[in-house]
Amino acid sequence: MLQNNRQTEIIKNNVTKKILESLAEMKMNDEEKYRSFFKEFGKILKEGLHYDFSRKELIADLLLFHSTKEEKERFRTLQDYVTSMKADQEEIYYLTGNSLEELLKSPYLEMFNEKDYEVLIMLDEIDDFIFGTFEYKGKKFKSILKGEISIDKQKQEDERESKKKFENF
Repeated sequence: MLQNNRQTEIIKNNVTKKILESLAEMKMNDEEKYRSFFKEFGKILKEGLHYDFSRKELIADLLLFHSTKEEKERFRTLQDYVTSMKADQEEIYYLTGNSLEELLKSPYLEMFNEKDYEVLIMLDEIDDFIFGTFEYKGKKFKSILKGEISIDKQKQEDERESKKKFENF
């Protein structure tokens, strides 16, 4: 019985590995075909980040996202995002919702657009659950709807100096 479970696990791992390799190859060699695949099964790939932690980087490299730096019908990868991050940027910013058009008009994006920071647009209902605690290449994901975000380092430093200067008052 134990031997059968071990063999089943080995087969499962090999099949998963082969599928991920095939998808990576399709993404690299046939972008249009991969986008069609991703539109249908992207949500399942995202769930793989949660269920297959050992392969999270491989799966994450297969994901596609709408972005404030890309035309509506085009997508960005996480690698594209991380490569083009500003030098002082420590987090991957994202915005979740149901409609690409509505999210691109969101007032939450104003500060990011003004400072030329990219924000990933996520449209699946599981995105906030999956990416709320996810990390890619050492960069944590940060929803621009939740918590405090400061992308202006100089302003942050000035505020700290002011607090120190006037704390006795």
